[in-house]
Amino acid sequence: MDSHLHTGTNNRRYLLSLDGITLQNKLLGLLTGFTGPEVLLAERLLNWSSNIDADTTSSLPARSQEHLLDALTESIEGQPWIDWRAIGVARVVASDEVKETVALARQYADLGYDPSAYFERLAEIACRDDFTEMHALKHFQAIVDEYYSTREPYRWLHMVSAAKSAAIIHAGREQKVYHQAKELLAAA
Repeated sequence: MDSHLHTGTNNRRYLLSLDGITLQNKLLGLLTGFTGPEVLLAERLLNWSSNIDADTTSSLPARSQEHLLDALTESIEGQPWIDWRAIGVARVVASDEVKETVALARQYADLGYDPSAYFERLAEIACRDDFTEMHALKHFQAIVDEYYSTREPYRWLHMVSAAKSAAIIHAGREQKVYHQAKELLAAA
């Protein structure tokens, strides 16, 4: 649910940049930014200190950019199956295995590897989802936009959020359309 923080911020940044929005409405948009149900429901689930601590990367082996991207992809694709329909989307909580994905993403950011290669790899994963009716792609794009709008010392947060979001969405593994299209393209 923390990706809703990104989409909410991204939405407001867009609205604030438009001509013709009164100062009063701009202020109302800013002051009500984190009052939506997705954010309020997610607040109890956000645990930044145990999920993105820089110390979690110290035990990871050194890897080149390409090998780290491969490890990140493998971690995302290896998430345990979550049957969202049986549990109910509102009750889904990320499994502990997501912490490995988060640590790999933090390592990538800390090493200063190319963000565009990183986001390109995660975009491929986000585009596979067909369960959330493009929510994965929408959230992913908002995270990327916020990464490029954020000051350098804090950009890593968005890289980590993109990986965490991909891991959680991928755990649902509703990718029928993706697999059908992949088969059709391979046959062509």
